Amino acid sequence: MRLLFVCTGNICRSPMAEALAGAHPGVEADSAGVAATAGSAISEGARRALAGAGLAVPEHASQEPSVERMVWADWVLAMTRGQKLELIRRYPWAKDWVRTLGEWAGSGEDVEDPIGSSDRVYQATMTHISKLIDSGLATQQVGPRYQAVAGADHAGYQMKDRLLAQLPTPVLDVGTHDATSVDYPNFAEVVAALVGQGRAQVGLLVCGTGIGMSIAANKLPGVRAAVVFDVSSAHLARAHNNANVICFGERLIGPVVAEDALREFLHTEFEGGRHARRIAEIGALEGHKWP
Repeated sequence: MRLLFVCTGNICRSPMAEALAGAHPGVEADSAGVAATAGSAISEGARRALAGAGLAVPEHASQEPSVERMVWADWVLAMTRGQKLELIRRYPWAKDWVRTLGEWAGSGEDVEDPIGSSDRVYQATMTHISKLIDSGLATQQVGPRYQAVAGADHAGYQMKDRLLAQLPTPVLDVGTHDATSVDYPNFAEVVAALVGQGRAQVGLLVCGTGIGMSIAANKLPGVRAAVVFDVSSAHLARAHNNANVICFGERLIGPVVAEDALREFLHTEFEGGRHARRIAEIGALEGHKWP
């Protein structure tokens, strides 16, 4: 299980929670802060509390949450309701797996900030967090997964909305939802991250041409995004290229053709064989570094 703990500055509560949760077998933990100053060390009070409990103090540099961290986590666990609401404001598409730590543990209580307090308060805060983590892990809750995820910019949201009904469920729609101008790489990043991390099986992206979305999505590891114009290109994108994200251009393709192409894409299996070797070669390019 992967847990991302979030507090305000990412120097007290969330790094303590990261260390406590990471001590459990099978748990990967990270932490962030909604108002973190990048690179700050863990507070001395938190360091002493962890050391006093015999826990290794993690090497720590504070950070704000990011799309990658939000997608990576099975659960994003805020210390307070206010932090939870701020996370959902920033990442509305992640609301299904954002909780307060208290909600996740079944108690609903917030974890108050010990910053500037005595060692005794820090120790009490650490004990509180530890009990909530133990309670949450005991429930064996599995974070949500999706069969499909869809995203679009202002030039593609109408087609995206029309195609949603054809996608396998459960499906996550990450926006956008109207004609207000937005930047397509932001939506491509979310869809590609969800597919690349295995949180969604297949992705749909729509912009004016489909080209910008595909370029952006293909920057993320594990993603093979293909611009499709008809049933034949949809079939070959899956059968030969094992594409896991389909991209359309609302200005270049009609809605009925897009529906037929999406249906073909979803029902076509990767042929493997000689194509598997080439897909592996594509994957090897993801680690390329310029000399």
